[in-house]
Amino acid sequence: MKVAFLKHRLFPILLIILLGLFSYSNTLNSSFHFDDFTFIIENPNIKNIDDIPSIFKTILPQSSRFVCFLTFALNYKVHGLGVFGYHLTNLAIHLTSAILVWWLVILLCASPKLKLEFSKEDVSLLALLTALVFVVHPVQTQAVSYISQRFASLATMFYLACVCFFIKGRLVLERRRIKRGVFLGLSAAAMILAMYTKEIAITLPIIILIVDRSFISKGRQGRFYWISMALVLTSIIIIPVMFDLGIKELFLAHKASASHSGDMITLPTYLLTQFRVFVTFIRLLVIPYGQNLDYDFALSKSIFETATMFCIAIVTLMIFFALKIKRSNKIAFFGIVWFFVTFAPNLVPRRFVIFEHKIYLLSAGFCIFFNFWLFQKCKNKKFYVNIVSVIIAVFALMTFQRNKVWENEITLWTDVLAKSPNKVSPKVNLGNAYVLDGQFDIGLKYLNKAIDQDPKHYKAYLNRGVAYENKKDYLNALADYTKAIDLKPHYAKAYGNRGFIYDRLKKYDLALDDYENALKADPKIAKVYSNRGVIYKNREQLDLALDDYNKAIALDPRIKEAYGNRGVVYFKKGLYDLAISDQNVVIKMDPQNPIPYINRSFAYYGKNDIIGALKSAKIAQSLGFKRETKYIDQLILEYKKLNK
Repeated sequence: MKVAFLKHRLFPILLIILLGLFSYSNTLNSSFHFDDFTFIIENPNIKNIDDIPSIFKTILPQSSRFVCFLTFALNYKVHGLGVFGYHLTNLAIHLTSAILVWWLVILLCASPKLKLEFSKEDVSLLALLTALVFVVHPVQTQAVSYISQRFASLATMFYLACVCFFIKGRLVLERRRIKRGVFLGLSAAAMILAMYTKEIAITLPIIILIVDRSFISKGRQGRFYWISMALVLTSIIIIPVMFDLGIKELFLAHKASASHSGDMITLPTYLLTQFRVFVTFIRLLVIPYGQNLDYDFALSKSIFETATMFCIAIVTLMIFFALKIKRSNKIAFFGIVWFFVTFAPNLVPRRFVIFEHKIYLLSAGFCIFFNFWLFQKCKNKKFYVNIVSVIIAVFALMTFQRNKVWENEITLWTDVLAKSPNKVSPKVNLGNAYVLDGQFDIGLKYLNKAIDQDPKHYKAYLNRGVAYENKKDYLNALADYTKAIDLKPHYAKAYGNRGFIYDRLKKYDLALDDYENALKADPKIAKVYSNRGVIYKNREQLDLALDDYNKAIALDPRIKEAYGNRGVVYFKKGLYDLAISDQNVVIKMDPQNPIPYINRSFAYYGKNDIIGALKSAKIAQSLGFKRETKYIDQLILEYKKLNK
């Protein structure tokens, strides 16, 4: 019996995993995108796993995303900037979330108010198909394939775990207090983790209350009812204070919309717009066509606009529909309630009025509603299975196809520009993608278009400056970095890049001034310390150079240039063992680069280790190093004398 039970439980889990792996099999080597550069590549706070306080306060003024940043730090520790490990983690989170959706359905059907409504066979079928729709739905791609949107998927995973553990704890018999306490403790832990992953978890206590009242509690006076009520009050009052969310600033401050050029967000216009966003989310869940990373989505200015009135009507009809099925299909009703409750955080005004990754948590409710509603409507169970199986197959293929867009920055922003042709940001990002790919002239074409459309777009000037810098057109690069600084006076990255240009032009004092300004604006840019160290090293100001290299390495333990140059400084100071150690680090990171081998050779020679020096020099030669031939010839002679 036990073996049969295990098979029964393992089969759906394995099927969920296999379909998920197929749908996302072409994403594991996809490149970093968009916010990944800010949150991972250029984020010094995640590059030292031992510095927990920095991770806790990284990027954002509040600490409500600490857990996700901690996972980025762990990825960086293990994988550096290799994308495979990051994508594998995201996929594992998605698969776990799908399994939790499966478990949630089973638990809901086992609740006191529903356990007699479904047979075991029906529960197994509904749980499996609900989870499969969730795992393969194309709308999930942004939360899974886009590494930085681990915020959404990880918070959802903890959210689902919290609800599942809560229900399981409540279903355990009262006399088994220890087991009940373990599950409820796990639920509380999952809630805390969710709240420290993303702000969407603020609705968790409300969902817990709804679950308890709808499926478990027999009366209003139960202690779990009052505990849930207390949690709701906590979420509404204490959590915003705990995370320093700045409620007044969030809701009342006017801000320029990043979703449509020229729009200014106010609370009324934002709330009106969210009716259209809500309906767009439903449309994407029903017909996942026309997905887009960066929508061109204008604000609703009046309730009397046709699109706004239509969407308000749709939302109203949904509410009436939910009330109509409340008694006849409690779990389908719960799916709709889940959708509405988890949509609530979207009512907080943000510069981007719509993003697809925000559907990820909502989609669990949609998948539950859809399967239980369709199951009830289909008198023939086989017909229901056939319909959902076809949908799952189509969705899996659509997800696989959609993931091709996420292959690299060029494919992604080409897709975005085709769908949002009037926005500036896709042109800037596509231009930058071509620049990073070494296609500088194509990159310049898009960046020039962006600047023509918006002459005050400071990032466009920065990216165009990078293109000119790589083409060794230093004067145009200098002009663009200066323009970027004029538009954004404390632009650390532009100061750092302009400092490098001054270095190339041998204007070292101006370079040092710019590096100083960059570090005043952002004291955690490892590359700036490393570049400033080069100037100090070349000026024989070795202690200053050493201090900068140490700071660069402390901020980013994988910055190989700083290790290599620090090794040279150690050599100049006669600290040969330390010089060898640093060059070994560079060799481990970049074994095909001949420079660290020849620098290590010099250090060995300084120690009078002729054999070590010659071996390193020979490796450098084998890798194409053609300088220092006299030095290598001298090593050979000394080696021969040594052998005599």
